Amino acid sequence: MVAILVVRHRMVVRSDSIFHFPEWFYVGGLVGGWILGLAILLLIWSICNSTELEKYEYVRQFFPNCLKVFDLPGVLVITNVYGLYSLLGLIAMIGAAAEGMYIIASCIVLFELSKQTSRMSISTLNHHKKIVIDTAVQIVIKSIFLSTWAFWLVTSYFIASDVDTRVISIVMNSLFVFAPIPGTISMLIQNTTYRKFVLDKILLRRQSVVSPDMYVLH
Repeated sequence: MVAILVVRHRMVVRSDSIFHFPEWFYVGGLVGGWILGLAILLLIWSICNSTELEKYEYVRQFFPNCLKVFDLPGVLVITNVYGLYSLLGLIAMIGAAAEGMYIIASCIVLFELSKQTSRMSISTLNHHKKIVIDTAVQIVIKSIFLSTWAFWLVTSYFIASDVDTRVISIVMNSLFVFAPIPGTISMLIQNTTYRKFVLDKILLRRQSVVSPDMYVLH
């Protein structure tokens, strides 16, 4: 989604706009963001990681029935509670930052489109606006479901172990699995071409007019 947004931004931004950046800016931003995110994750991983003996003692003390987890190669057992909180906080911040950056970038694209009425035809301008708005709506709808599940995932670590959370866990996991469906429904509502394709090809299958007898040798 980020790459698509970058390409769309490059297509519609004006050459004299303050939002017109050189190509190296986009490449450097994508590469720098990827390297920064990877470095932070590796740092948090090193903070959360511990010796094999500490991991074994931690699991043996708190999860005695899960000792077979060590048969899995590369499994991460977090014994440092502060490292766990740091990891959860990092996940929340990355998600919020990505969502915020996408919203800001979408607003910039819409602003640039509004300034190009003299350079684009009305149909082309409306087409670009519709693409940006439709994509943003789908992402917001999916993010609501995914962020709800992520919020529960984070808060579940702070709930007392004697609290029964089976029902709410089932509901939250269902929201996570259900997340793509509302986005697809919104695309059907917003995109008339896609809706017509689904209705014609899937829901309203037309009976073939070709008769098998046409190709039978008599």
